[in-house]
Parts: sequence; C-alpha cells; structure tokens
Amino acid sequence: MDRGYDCGAAGMAGGVQVTDVASGDGNGDEDGQYLSATAPGQASEAVRLRPEAPGDSSCALVSAVEAAPPAQGEAPGKARPAKAVVYHSQNYKQQLLLIDVQALIDGASSAPDPLPALLESYGIDDAYLAACRAACAALDGAIADRRQAMADKVAAVARQALADATARRIYAGLRKVARTVLRTSPEQIALGLDEEASGDTALFLAGARHTVAAAQQEPYASRLAAATWNAERLALAGATLDALAAAILARQEAEQVAIEATRARNAAAVKVRRCARQLRVAIELLLGQHPELSRPVWF
Repeated sequence: MDRGYDCGAAGMAGGVQVTDVASGDGNGDEDGQYLSATAPGQASEAVRLRPEAPGDSSCALVSAVEAAPPAQGEAPGKARPAKAVVYHSQNYKQQLLLIDVQALIDGASSAPDPLPALLESYGIDDAYLAACRAACAALDGAIADRRQAMADKVAAVARQALADATARRIYAGLRKVARTVLRTSPEQIALGLDEEASGDTALFLAGARHTVAAAQQEPYASRLAAATWNAERLALAGATLDALAAAILARQEAEQVAIEATRARNAAAVKVRRCARQLRVAIELLLGQHPELSRPVWF
C-alpha cells in the first residue's frame, strides 16, 4: 500500500525526520539517506536507508549507532550529550569535491613553465583537462537537476495531501447524510457505512469509490437525492476521488524522477572523483621525480 515514503526526500518515518546527510567513504557510495534520532541521555543514531535492489524505491534500514565512550574521570553509565547532526538537502561533500577538482584543473591549466610540459609528459594535456572540465560540468548540472527534482517531489506530496483532505471532507459529508437516510444494516453494508473510513490513502480511495458508485445506483440514488445528495453532488464526490488518484500517481512519478536524479548525480560524482584521483597521482609522481619544482599552491 502506498504511503508516500521514498529514499530521496526529507520527510517523516516513524516519527523520525528523514533527510540527506552528507557522508562518504571515497568510493562513490556516499549518497544514502539517513534517519537521525536523538533522545535525552542517549547517543545520537544514524540509520541509513538503502534501496533493497537496483531500481527498487523501497528502503532497508541499516543502523549505525555509536555511543561516545565516557570521558576520563566521568562516572560509568553517565550519558554524554549527543552530538548535533547537521542536515543538508544536498550532499555537501560532492559539492566540495566539485569545487576542489575545478581548482585543481584551473591550476594545472595555468601552471607556469616548466610544469605544463612536464604535465603533458604524464598525460595531463589540454584534451585530458577538457575531459575533466566536462565531467565537472556534468556533475554541476546533475546537482542542479537533483535539487529541482527534490523540489518537485515535495510539491507533489503537498498536492496529494491537499487532494486527500478535500476528498475526505466531501466523502465524510456523504457518509453522514447517507446514515440518516439508509438506516438498515444491509443498506449501510452496501454503501460501506458499517465501517470507518481507512486512514490509509489507498484503502480510503478504494472504499470511497465503492461507496460513491453504489450511491449512484437505485434504490439509493433517489433517496439520497431527496436528502440533498443529488446526481451532481455525487459526481462531484467522484471527481474529488479521481483528483486524489491523479495526485497519487503524480507524486509517485515525482519520486521516481528524484530517485533517478540522485543516481545520475552519484554517477557523475564518481567520474569527477576518478579525474581528481588521476590528476593527484600524476602530479604527485611528477613532483616526486622533480624535487627542484615547488609544490603548487593549488595542489
């Protein structure tokens, strides 16, 4: 059943705020979402959300809880204040990587003699630097695309919430009037009035559609029309349910776009990180073999 949770956006899961917390191991896998929970007298907790399988937006929780050891002279068992967790809507380590590599490329491009010729002998020529610049531009664009996709996803969630509230309000009015007209047990069962409306969006939508469809049929339609719920009002109730279904689909599509944008951003970051590693290894070797050269300030 669809409850609107995903791996790529800030939200609430089990009363815990979900957001994108920067992390990383240097191997291109630093873009998980984390749940952060801090309670008085407890260590801070970071729980990572990972897709169960490639292309699967469902999430598995991987707990990584570290309690700070007691300070010297501190009584055993005494809880230390938990460290504050800084939340970011984007992975700031990827943005720092981009800034660092762009500075590295600019420095290599404008290096004074004899460094340019030596760099070319190590394969760091204009064509290679241009390829690195293209990788940086791709990452910069992917970060912007992911930011917009996240904004679109949040907007889609808000539109679904509004559509849900509207549909529930109109449906509640229909149920209240219908219960005053259709008082026998069979009649109430036929229109689903014997049970409360589900809090789950998908179950609510399915049950409300059955109720409206039954209310539009005889012998219920004429009796409800006499109690102010005529065909036009029933059609309006059905339209609000259709609008909710469309909002659910739009939200799911926006979530998928956000997931794909996150994957594209991560893939672009891997390429930039590879460029940075190759540049640094080559320049480090060059400086090691030419001790007469001063280490550049940009390196």
